[in-house]
Amino acid sequence: MWEILEKKGATTKNSVMGNTITPQLKHAFYPHHEQTSQQFGREILCLIYNPDNFGMIIAAGNSKLIYFCKMHTYECFSIEGHEDSITCMALDKNFLLTGSDDKTIKIWVKRRLEKVLKNFPRKHRVIIICFILLMQHT
Repeated sequence: MWEILEKKGATTKNSVMGNTITPQLKHAFYPHHEQTSQQFGREILCLIYNPDNFGMIIAAGNSKLIYFCKMHTYECFSIEGHEDSITCMALDKNFLLTGSDDKTIKIWVKRRLEKVLKNFPRKHRVIIICFILLMQHT
């Protein structure tokens, strides 16, 4: 995981309009190689970083499972996700959305991930999913 720092007023050859942008390695995650192939399946198709609770990587792919790896302890666990490859995920403060080649979108409540809040069957496989924030004017 990289942190991008921007320093104002710097004048170096890497400067852009007086600002220097410097990437710094903040944290590296190295799961054991044999565990990686067994845990995550052949391919990881989607990955999200969740900054809550000191950071967690959420990954999914063709294993049909959703994997959670805590950044500070390297502890990993998984939950059953879909009946086919999980192709996309979206995350907000309260919910995790997953889409799959099994033609479903599932909504998970973050605080109790073992239970699907809602399952939306689709006509086609799901390849992208996102949250759209709607602002209410009072």
